[in-house]
Amino acid sequence: MSKPRKRPQTPHDPAVQRKADEMISRLREYHRLGLECNLLPTRKERREFADQHAISQTTIRKVRALAREYTSTELDELCRLRKPDRMPFHFGYIPYFLCCHGKKERQKLQRQAAENGWTAPEVHVAIRQMRGGRRGGGGRPMKKPATAEAGLVRITADGHLWVRRCELVLTAFKTGKPDGDLRDYAEEAVLALRAVEKTARSATKELEAMLGPRSGR
Repeated sequence: MSKPRKRPQTPHDPAVQRKADEMISRLREYHRLGLECNLLPTRKERREFADQHAISQTTIRKVRALAREYTSTELDELCRLRKPDRMPFHFGYIPYFLCCHGKKERQKLQRQAAENGWTAPEVHVAIRQMRGGRRGGGGRPMKKPATAEAGLVRITADGHLWVRRCELVLTAFKTGKPDGDLRDYAEEAVLALRAVEKTARSATKELEAMLGPRSGR
């Protein structure tokens, strides 16, 4: 038995309007909370603020970015936009919109996303295409190497790149004590590096096991 089809959503559908209003209300509430949180001078106060409002530390950083990058007028413009299904943008779109280089590019992307009915992941794809297929963090979408040799060569090259990148970043990082947002980013970097370390250790063991005992040359 096939599943019943969803009712077509029309501009006059009360259910659609109600859901749209809820999404807009949530977006405006996040913007308001972000403005409040950005006024707090210490990291401890900002963490407590997030806890009081049951917002994770990852989300509160996005909320603060929303408030920092969108004026009230710009938020109004965003909230007025509608996709073909008559729905506005939810908060999940915001991190992608904030990847844009400047407000003009962001506003253009928002209009395109509304006109084409893009999902948040599709907005991400559009941004990567705008960057010539590259993501903000650098590099093309990862593909399976054509050969094992090619994959090992890439691991070696990327490994040297990561070593150099860490050296450069840490040298600049040592110039001052991390505080506020910088400390938050540093903590995220620590988590990422731990994940890299764990994977690298596991991969090293597997490769060493495959190589077997060293033989003299």
